[in-house]
Amino acid sequence: MSMIDTSRGLKARTGFFARMIENIARYRVYRTTINELAALSERELRDLGISRAEVRGIAYKAAFGG
Repeated sequence: MSMIDTSRGLKARTGFFARMIENIARYRVYRTTINELAALSERELRDLGISRAEVRGIAYKAAFGG
């Protein structure tokens, strides 16, 4: 009787789904950060030292690092 090693395939799929869930969670952080910063007035952004042009970059760093 031959044996089939399925553990490697299972780990690969588990890793794939884990990465996919992590990426979805990071994207949610990205979108939430953009929405929250976009809701601020120009004065509130200025008080934080942020220009409206920097919002996406700040959101990206918050979600994905770097």
